[in-house]
Amino acid sequence: MRKIIVATTLAMMKLDPSGTQIVYSTYLGGAGEDRAFRIAVDSTGSVYVTGDTDSNNFPLANAVQRSRGGGADAFVAKLNPTGDRLVYSTYLGGNDIDGGTAISVDSTGSVHLTGFTASTNFPSVNPIQRTSGGSYDGFVAKLNASGSSLDYSTYLGGDGVDSAFGVAVNSKLGVHIMGVTSSTNFPTINPLHPLNGGGTADIFIARIEAVRW
Repeated sequence: MRKIIVATTLAMMKLDPSGTQIVYSTYLGGAGEDRAFRIAVDSTGSVYVTGDTDSNNFPLANAVQRSRGGGADAFVAKLNPTGDRLVYSTYLGGNDIDGGTAISVDSTGSVHLTGFTASTNFPSVNPIQRTSGGSYDGFVAKLNASGSSLDYSTYLGGDGVDSAFGVAVNSKLGVHIMGVTSSTNFPTINPLHPLNGGGTADIFIARIEAVRW
């Protein structure tokens, strides 16, 4: 049987408030497979998107990481309010599979990103957890408002399979993360449930205080 591989490029579209007219519509991707998973919009109308890409020529602008680390990498991109310019766009990943699954923008314009990584060298800055705990870990990262540097980036996981799927920022810039874990040693502090409940996976919820950085 022949294996058929289909490369996909993501597309982004903005509609007017009535939903009857397209304000802008654009491709965003390279020669490989590109997938978007979450989108966020700030008060100015700028758009932020995250997902994963295995394109070596994914469109970059003011990138923190200018080359793909290996496998699929997570990406973060910001488009200006009119959708005709990339303010910044960057890879974020290591030597294995990485993907961005959720994104949030705080009141300062900084971006908070979460997802999953199988990489042993995922880029870490001021990490809570410096090394991978198992086959797949969640990750949490924050880009400054200009997208020019990582304020922090950290693994979050134990000895099983962990992945984060949601991120939200409170009024004091504390970060809340949720996801799933099969680990029996997922890092817990002041837990409501201190032990893995069993089965295939448990939900996890974590909070990182802004004062940590």
